[in-house]
Amino acid sequence: MQDQLDVMKEIINSFLQDKRYGEQRIMEWFLNTVMEEEARIQISSPPYERTEERKGYGNSSRNRTLKTTDGKLELKKPQIREFPFSTHVFEIFKNREGSQFSYF
Repeated sequence: MQDQLDVMKEIINSFLQDKRYGEQRIMEWFLNTVMEEEARIQISSPPYERTEERKGYGNSSRNRTLKTTDGKLELKKPQIREFPFSTHVFEIFKNREGSQFSYF
């Protein structure tokens, strides 16, 4: 819990010092959190919890850059050992940003 609080304080300070950079940090944090939740849902279990319903295990993450009309976002796309991770984040931006969208 303390780690999340420290991250939020850092993001708030970034926003107060440089609005544009701060907005990008907020979006990165939010989209990374969305993808972590999507991975948890796909695995059917919180991290480190062993249950019979569990479908897979997290296998770190891959760095991905999402280019938007507001700039580049550095994201951490989760990886799952047993099956490919699927996220709606990139599709949402594809529809929202139109031809300006790309990720690599």
